[in-house]
Amino acid sequence: MAFILFCIGVMGGLLAVVVLRADPRRWDNRFFAVTMCLDALLSVVRSICLLSGLHLFDRPCLQVSLVLNVLLAYASAEFVWAFPSGRPAPHALRIPVLGWTLVCAGLASHPDGFRWFGPRGDVLFFWPFFAVVLGLLAKNARALRNASERGGVAVVLIGVALRWTFSVFAYDLAKGVSHPAFRVILALDASVVVFLGYVLFGWGVLRYNLFRVRGVVAEILLYTGMGVTSVGAVTAGIGWALSLPVGATQRLALLGFAALPVALYALLRWARPRIERALLVPIDPRRGIAKHMLARVARGAETEVRPAALVRLAVDALRELAGGGAGFVPGPAYRDEGGAPPALQLPPRLVTYLADNEVALVRGTDLAAEVADAFRHVHADRMVAVRRGGAFYGALTLERGCCMDRDTVTGAVTLAEHLALKLENCALFTEMLALRGELEESRRLASLGAFAAAIAHDIRTPLTSVQMNVQILRGKVSLPEDDMEYFDIALDELRRLNGSVQEILDYAKPVEMRPAEVELSGLADEAARRMAPLLEERHVGLDTRLGAGLPPVLADAQHLRQVLINLIDNAAQASEEGARIELVTRRSDDGKVAFEVADRGRGICAADLPKIFEPFFTTRADGTGLGLAIAQKLVRANGGEIRVASAVGSGSTFTVLLPAA
Repeated sequence: MAFILFCIGVMGGLLAVVVLRADPRRWDNRFFAVTMCLDALLSVVRSICLLSGLHLFDRPCLQVSLVLNVLLAYASAEFVWAFPSGRPAPHALRIPVLGWTLVCAGLASHPDGFRWFGPRGDVLFFWPFFAVVLGLLAKNARALRNASERGGVAVVLIGVALRWTFSVFAYDLAKGVSHPAFRVILALDASVVVFLGYVLFGWGVLRYNLFRVRGVVAEILLYTGMGVTSVGAVTAGIGWALSLPVGATQRLALLGFAALPVALYALLRWARPRIERALLVPIDPRRGIAKHMLARVARGAETEVRPAALVRLAVDALRELAGGGAGFVPGPAYRDEGGAPPALQLPPRLVTYLADNEVALVRGTDLAAEVADAFRHVHADRMVAVRRGGAFYGALTLERGCCMDRDTVTGAVTLAEHLALKLENCALFTEMLALRGELEESRRLASLGAFAAAIAHDIRTPLTSVQMNVQILRGKVSLPEDDMEYFDIALDELRRLNGSVQEILDYAKPVEMRPAEVELSGLADEAARRMAPLLEERHVGLDTRLGAGLPPVLADAQHLRQVLINLIDNAAQASEEGARIELVTRRSDDGKVAFEVADRGRGICAADLPKIFEPFFTTRADGTGLGLAIAQKLVRANGGEIRVASAVGSGSTFTVLLPAA
């Protein structure tokens, strides 16, 4: 009997190790391991009691068993709370329950407390825990809509119910029948019921957590064989040493074999990967596939910087591992090679769920409808979150019909973590390239501006002198009206040239800020009145729609006035005679304050749109290409942004967005 109890204890410990190694981050796996370890310790303690000449119903054995059963009850309650969601119990519930558990364990461990608590333990502790555990398991089973997953929880429910029902009910009934009956019931509870509980309890957890039973059995056999080999070698060595004559040789032999466990542990630790490849891979070939797949993906992703290629590597590897359908659905943080977000993304509710749960069961749950609405081509059974830090890049999907086991899911989790890291690196690399390009562009424009400013300074002085001399000559000569017109043409061209030089100087000089709260509608009305004579001269109308109650903006009023006048002037030059321009101030969708200048002129072709804010780019024969560049520079200096929407033949709309003060 002692040997049977010892073997049952070893089995429980091995089962705890296997489940915990599968995913130590899950709370249900953690408390399952604690429960199995306590149960294994209980079996080992009972076997030691039997080997020492005690009976299971003797007081020392009963007292230790009662303490361990109290702790086992608490661990079981924690497990069923976390199973199968993987979430821990709230502290508001855990702290008082744990406190009462420790009080009861303390009473059971004290001789006087044992005499008082023993007859009352069922009512004070075990019966309430029994009701809570069964209630939680039934609730968790009903919450699952998938029949196969509910079956795994149901098996756990049966295993726990069997263990608790036999222990709680049978003990009380046996005590009331006879002392021999109590001894039989106690022996059955310690051996047969514990073993059946292990089988049902473990099978349910393995089934829900997608273990391959063949792989689990192979692991248990491997580690059991390694343990038995170590214990057998040490026992045989000590036995041989004891057979030697008493003396120095025997003492050296005993000392050597006493240190043998450390040497065997180091040897087995070194040999474990090789033993796994030699023994476990033939029994469970998917173990070898998973390791080979992950190594191949790591090699392929070393130099890859394209997000789509990285996703393709991960999906292809997952398909090979799963033996069927696998895919990827993008999330909010995913960007393609051009930096654009995907057209289709995960529904927000699923993103929120995957932010808390690494693996989401989709089929048979209310998440399936949302996935079906968002992605008509995705038939996901499970989704594995691809996230890192606060960035959610998407999810790897395992579709119906693929091999759904522990190796597949843990491989998908590992792939998701690796993919998230690589996508983060891609984003940082892209951002670095963009910053480098902006820095080089800024240097180029700064050099160009400095060169242009130097030339403008050299031109401005003689240009002013020429303009003054022409004006003086026009006032002194008396020529026919037709000949005097040449002076007017020269003066107009000189004024235009002087304006171009001034634009170059304005672009080259640094922006001086005098920020204050500015009412945008009032500023727009002032700019419209100032531009009215010029627009009337060009026979272009101006319609204003100034929003009321807009919040002020913190900006330099002179800068905004210059931008407004520039945009209105550009719109007038792009419009035909008799056309009308619109000036609008409004509140944008994102809470900013905006003004728009829209015309119905010739528009801007798509090829030129990316260039219109570049210095010295212009499509007008008399333009310098600095007007919009200066406007963008001033808007950015005031914390805003300028946007343009245009189509050839339909006109253009320039929108300036500024943050509210």
